[in-house]
Amino acid sequence: DACLGYIKRQDLHMCASHYKEISDALMHAMSRNLNSYIRHIANLSQKNAIERVSSYLVFLYNTHPNHEIEHNCINDSLSRVELAEMLGITQRTLIRCLNKLKQDNYITINRHGFSIHDIDTLENISSGNY
Repeated sequence: DACLGYIKRQDLHMCASHYKEISDALMHAMSRNLNSYIRHIANLSQKNAIERVSSYLVFLYNTHPNHEIEHNCINDSLSRVELAEMLGITQRTLIRCLNKLKQDNYITINRHGFSIHDIDTLENISSGNY
């Protein structure tokens, strides 16, 4: 289920100019998005492929509502091609990294996503401490 609202641009500008809270909330949301993009670019430039993949898996784990359930499947709606492009690696490299993490029993790969078995090790890998 989804709900969609629409506000005309001029109405939004008028509200933002009259109510400082709206303007502050919009600025805060935009700066949060900008910080997220900056972190993503830093990850792409400073991390190797396995660190990037591990970072993504840690992100999925941390944002999944039921991540505390052991071996719970974390759904991932991205295709392998989309994920590789997002991480700035080739699809072949992505698959190699996922298979390496699977071989080491840190994750399990299934049709709908991943099961995380060792989040601590994935966090260490993503920060370059492995």
